Amino acid sequence: YPQQGYPQQGYPQQPGFGPQGGYSPPAGPPPPPVPKPATCCRWSARVDPFDLLFRRLTAQVEVAIIGPLSLELTPSWIFDSPTEFLTEKGFSFGGNVTFYLGGKAFQGMWLKAHMAYEAFDVTLTHPSAPKTADGVESPSSTTQSVSTGVFGAMIGSTSVFGRDGGFVISGGIGIGAATAGTVTLVAPAPSPL
Repeated sequence: YPQQGYPQQGYPQQPGFGPQGGYSPPAGPPPPPVPKPATCCRWSARVDPFDLLFRRLTAQVEVAIIGPLSLELTPSWIFDSPTEFLTEKGFSFGGNVTFYLGGKAFQGMWLKAHMAYEAFDVTLTHPSAPKTADGVESPSSTTQSVSTGVFGAMIGSTSVFGRDGGFVISGGIGIGAATAGTVTLVAPAPSPL
C-alpha cells in the first residue's frame, strides 16, 4: 500500500519571534494611503487694488499652460489721473508671459515679460480756471488722444493659501517703457472777466 503523507503541522507564529527563533518586531499597521496631490491651481482671477491709486481698475486672469509657464491677461479701465489738473479716460489691454522659477505655476518666485496697449484721452486744465456751478471745468483746458504700446519685465512672487486654492496674493516690481513719443499739453489761461 502506498503510504499517505501526514499533513504538515505547524505551530502558530508568535509575535516577536521569527522562523529561526530570533526576535523580530511585530508587524505594525499598514502605511497610510498616499495623499492625493493638490488640485490647485490651473488658473487664477484677481483684481489689483493698488492700481486704484493710479486711477485704474485692473483685472488679472492667469492660466497655467505647461509646467512653470503661464499666460496672463490684464485689462484696465483708466478713469482719472492722480495728477492734479489732469484727467485721463480710456483703457489698457495687456498680457504677461510668466515663468515660475520653482518649476510649477502659481508657486513661489517668477519672472514676467509684459506687453500692453493703452489708449486714452488726456485733458489738462489751467490751475486758475474757474469751475462752473455744476462742477464742470471751464473752457480753459486742452484734450489730446494718446495711444501707445508698453513693454517691460517684472520679478516677484505668488503665494496660494489653501490646499485647493482659495486666496492668492501676488506682488512684484518691474520696469516698463512706452513706445509713443512725448506728448506736450498746454492749457490756455482763462480769459479775464
